[in-house]
Amino acid sequence: MPLMRRRLITLVASTLGCAPGAPVPAPSPEAVPVAHLGQESQAAQEAQAALVTRLARERLIGADTELQALLDTLGTTPGMAVAVVAGDSLLMSRGFGWASIEERRPVTPRTLFYIASATKAFTAAAISLAAERGELSLDTALSALLPTLRFRAPLDAGAISLRALLTHTGGFTNPAVNFVSAYSGEFTHDGLLAAFDESTPRSRDFAYTNLGYILAAYALERATRHSWQAELHARVFEPAGMRATGFSLTRLAPEEIARPYATHGDGAHPLVPKSDKTMHAAGGVVSTLEDMTRWLRLNLRQGRLDGRQVFPAHAVDSWHARQVPMQGTFQEFSRNGYGLGWYLATFRDEPVTQVLGSYRGYRAHVSFMPRRDLGIVVLANEGRSGAFFPEWVAAALYDRLLGVPDRRAESTRRLNAARELVERIRGTGPWNDGRAVVLPSTINASLLTGRYDGGAFGHMEITARDGGLYARIGELGAFLRPDGGDGFLADLNEGSLEGPSRIMFARADGATPAAALTLDMAPGAKFVRVPP
Repeated sequence: MPLMRRRLITLVASTLGCAPGAPVPAPSPEAVPVAHLGQESQAAQEAQAALVTRLARERLIGADTELQALLDTLGTTPGMAVAVVAGDSLLMSRGFGWASIEERRPVTPRTLFYIASATKAFTAAAISLAAERGELSLDTALSALLPTLRFRAPLDAGAISLRALLTHTGGFTNPAVNFVSAYSGEFTHDGLLAAFDESTPRSRDFAYTNLGYILAAYALERATRHSWQAELHARVFEPAGMRATGFSLTRLAPEEIARPYATHGDGAHPLVPKSDKTMHAAGGVVSTLEDMTRWLRLNLRQGRLDGRQVFPAHAVDSWHARQVPMQGTFQEFSRNGYGLGWYLATFRDEPVTQVLGSYRGYRAHVSFMPRRDLGIVVLANEGRSGAFFPEWVAAALYDRLLGVPDRRAESTRRLNAARELVERIRGTGPWNDGRAVVLPSTINASLLTGRYDGGAFGHMEITARDGGLYARIGELGAFLRPDGGDGFLADLNEGSLEGPSRIMFARADGATPAAALTLDMAPGAKFVRVPP
């Protein structure tokens, strides 16, 4: 046996508490990190990686049975796709459950999922790579990158950098842009940029939002003279070999994509997929487990994949470096910082780099442990009662990979906590099944119907339909249910954790047409009736 390999095995074995050649016990979470053992040769590093991969593979025995049981026991998520990597080795890649319950179509590693805010890591990567090519700088002020942007005082485009946008420290808010870009889709490309002029200031501390990434994409487009979608495709997806990843839901054949669901007390209900009009740079990508696993491996291996350097190592390192401090907890992951599109966190005191995505009917989890050379992808097609299902799956898998003592007891504890949360969310299920709610005789529908102008928030149409009232704003539509007085509930954002939206009509008295209405999904907006 070569001397370097013997030294490596001796080092790992002694750290794990056994002699060379003896059976290797499961190490504690504090055992030797699986990467970067010092100034070892390439051969030694490869031997180390092989040893770690073997150990991780052994610890995953029975994991698929455990995950299927978790899926069946909670009954929250119709289907999911799960991958586990150790170094450059793929240890697990498989689907569980159904991509479509109605068609009995199973999830596979090639099933497409909407990944929501996990898109941010791709957008940040494309912008970082443009900076590598000298086409822009992350520290350039917005006033130079987007000279037509006219923030309203006291906001100053000259005091906000592109880096601030990518790290959620831009210091401004804009509910109208958030609403139309993520929900209604009632905007034009140029009109959305102009709507940023009406932004208002907030603290420059970290505050997670879509706004920075949407605005940063405009800067990317101006610098490269290509759409942000074209940049992501040419500069990220294509070099990474992510051939199935794209930006459209409506152009997909039904058999290609996991159908979105919301699970309530009486089962899983299919949802209308997100519109292409609301596929923005902060959450506008669909991908498969196979492609997301390639992306994970690239990030875990400093931009290397299949024996070649796809992205510059120092650029990839900058995505994962702490750009701003922050504190927070998401399920069992304690967050302490944010990079470029990635959260920095810990799990059982082990550093974790992660990016997540959430939207009605979909959840995505991508994370890796840089010191351990381990990573996990979980994609799911339910985002309500199973909103945190991918995090439960990831935690259970990391427990296995880390050799956590009393893992079974931890699994029971996690399952009980998950059951409690699921039942609480399920108890706030939808109040109807999409059918009209017949209005009581005390409500004169003709006094409420009409077109209402919400300015930057778009237009709301209230029409009489099937004995009830129907609200439509852009891509969103739902029947109204009376909620007392001039208040109504509308399930405009069906399948969300927030539940039905509230619409309030403003009238001088009960016998006159409504002059205006408000919608709680559009905070601060007043929709004024448009004369017929």
